[in-house]
Amino acid sequence: MIEIPLPALQEQDLSLRSLDVARSEDFPSAPGDRHSPPLGEHLPPLSGRISLGGPLAVRVTPDYVADDPGLRAFVEQEYEHVTYHVVHLSISFAAEPRTPRLSTADVKLALSSTSTSVEPVAWSMTPKQVTDVAQVERRFTLGPQLSLLGADVSLGEIGRTTSKQRTDVFLQARNELRANPEWAFTSTKTMAINGSYRLILVVRGARESATGISVTISASTEGNLLRRYGRTLPDPLRLAAVL
Repeated sequence: MIEIPLPALQEQDLSLRSLDVARSEDFPSAPGDRHSPPLGEHLPPLSGRISLGGPLAVRVTPDYVADDPGLRAFVEQEYEHVTYHVVHLSISFAAEPRTPRLSTADVKLALSSTSTSVEPVAWSMTPKQVTDVAQVERRFTLGPQLSLLGADVSLGEIGRTTSKQRTDVFLQARNELRANPEWAFTSTKTMAINGSYRLILVVRGARESATGISVTISASTEGNLLRRYGRTLPDPLRLAAVL
């Protein structure tokens, strides 16, 4: 195993477009208020609540994993046909204002390539699942075959069957080994959606062509009514560059 260096990521504030339109029940006490959007028009955006850091991609070469002979042998064996990159992102949620309360937030990636032989996939992702604040950490490692190991997974747990307990999942990675990986945040009784989180994935793609990654951020707030917001990030936040 090797420890993954965590580069500093410059965060940028995001403004998410409302996916809902104004209805009469949105403003029951002040119909026709000049500060309210006309019925049928989109509600104001969600601003000042979410920041995205990165993304930043580091190519995995034999030298990158030179301190682990097993990892180096794996990368050298794969190097002729495919490439791997460690992709770093971070997402931060403001603690204030407390209302409207963030109910959910999603970081969705779309991998694309011109290759007809190798489809790009999220080879490994971390965090995989967080149910408790104690699982949020700043140290991550690369294990066998470039598997990402964080607070939620240790080397000794790979391949081991564990009993399932009923818990509220705050953060869940989805679609590993597919071209549409994502992380889903859900507010629970014990964890609100605030603070900063590092998100890391290993992307496997064809060696002979470029791999592109686009990012979509979505969120919902919960007050008197559930509100939905979303934004597909344009350049320069879009992971469209060659990895």
